[in-house]
This record gives sequence, structure tokens and C-alpha cells, in this order.
Amino acid sequence: MKSETVESTTTRHTLVDLTPGRLYNVTVVTEAGDLKNSRTVEARTGRERERQRREEGNKEYVLYLSLFPVPAPASNISVEFRNSTILSLSWQRPTGDLDALVVALSTNGTSRRETTTLPPNATEVTFDRLTPGSTYRLAVTSRSAELTSQSEISVSTAPAAAALLSLSPSSSGDLVLTWTPPPGHWERYRLSLFDGLQQLVDTGVDREAETFVFHGTDLTPGRTYRALLTVESNGLEAESSCEGSTAPAAVTNLHIRHSDETSLSAMWSHAPSGSRDGYFLTIRHGNRQMKNIRVINLSVIYRGD
Repeated sequence: MKSETVESTTTRHTLVDLTPGRLYNVTVVTEAGDLKNSRTVEARTGRERERQRREEGNKEYVLYLSLFPVPAPASNISVEFRNSTILSLSWQRPTGDLDALVVALSTNGTSRRETTTLPPNATEVTFDRLTPGSTYRLAVTSRSAELTSQSEISVSTAPAAAALLSLSPSSSGDLVLTWTPPPGHWERYRLSLFDGLQQLVDTGVDREAETFVFHGTDLTPGRTYRALLTVESNGLEAESSCEGSTAPAAVTNLHIRHSDETSLSAMWSHAPSGSRDGYFLTIRHGNRQMKNIRVINLSVIYRGD
């Protein structure tokens, strides 16, 4: 309750320190000697409205409502992403009297719009089934009777990562990377190739691509490499990777000698470059495989059965 006395010539007075969004009864009492007369109107603190006029005899009483923006807006709005399809929106509860809070989620370029009405003491809401790599507008509206105040924020979900990566050798000595595109929206790919900690390739790739060839002229035969595929959208990224090995180089100077009537001697030289774990020596007679031997030396003697 508040009571204030003003001069008899006053035609305008502002009431301050009221509660945002609250409905008040405002009474103007006219005094003349021992006689009094009054007029009461209802008013809710809010943005400036038209003046409310009351006439009595030759006198006109004008009530100006508070200019404070009410109901108060939600503040300290923040977003926490659980993954690329779920986000939690939180805020600090507005001061004053509220009837409800209305939270709306919408996207540009799509027809999706989701609205939920919450009690006035709510401070958090979760939205799911979002599209990876999309930009959303989130608005929190404080509602008190017909008056509203709104706070909003725009956020982008992270893109999803590409899936089913495979790095395989080709017959020409190349490494071929294939993948399945991610769901949702994305702008481009970035590809990197690593030999241990050393980065050999760093290049952008068109968003329509689903395969990329690392040429063997820049690779070492028989070595294991790691490919990193980064999906980019709205300044956000999602990564996936896999490993694969180039085919080892073939031996050189392979030749066969007769050791005796029942034995053959095979000798060869290492390939001039590359890595290897060992060798397999296969002996065939016609279409029939006679032997498959794992060896680690540069020569082997095969004795017939």
C-alpha cells in the first residue's frame, strides 16, 4: 500500500518502486475542506499506455501508468548442448508477478516452430529431435495478463560426424578413403592424413564428396596411416577417423635355382623403399598350389614331397 499527497495544482504524478507486472488499484482523492471525492481505476505496471481519463464535473483527472518495462524479461539466457540434436535452455527467473513463461523455438528456412508454456517459476526447458548443423532462434516471453516482455538468443547445433570411414589400399599404391555423409546440414569437409604425429595432407573437400584418393606417390609402401575427416558447419566441427595401410612394394631380383633333383632355391632383394612384416612364398604346379610358406630371409630352399 502506498499513499502520497500532491499539490492541488498537480495534474500528473508518477508512482515508483512498484512490482513489475502487478495489477494495482489507483485512487485519486480530491479534498476541499472536510469534503472528499475519489475516483479509482485498475492499472498494471507496464509499458506506457494511453492516458486514462476520468471526468467529474468540470474537472478532468489523468492517470499516467509507469514506464517500467513489465513484466520483467528473463535474463542470463544460456544454452547447453547435450549432443547435436538435444539442447537445454536456461535463464534467470524474471522479477515481479507473472502468469506464465512461453518458450518458442524456430528455425530459418524451415516450417518448424515449437512452443511450450511453462509456470512462472520455471528456469529451464529441453528441446530434442533437432537437426545437426542448423541455426535456431529461441525466445523466452514473460506474460502478465495482456502484457509481455521477450528475451531471445540464436544458436547453432554442431554438425554430426561422418560415419563408416574406410581407408583402403588400391592396386596402384594409393589410399582410398570412403565415408557415409552425416545427417542434417553441413557446409564442407576437411581432410587430414597423418603418418604418426606428422600431418601429410590438409585439404578442403566439397560437401557432395563421399570418397577421396591419397596418391601413392606421396606415400610409403607398407606403412599405416590415419585419416581424419572433419565436418564443418557454422564454425562448429565434428570429427571421425580411421587407419589404413598402403600395400607393400614388391621384391626385386627374384630368381629361382635348382638345388638338386627335388629342391628349388628362391632368392630376391628387398624393395628399395617401404615397410614390411615378412614374406610369403607360394609354389604352384599348374593350377594347384603346392606350398605357401612364410619367410623372413632373402632366400629359401623348397624341397619337394
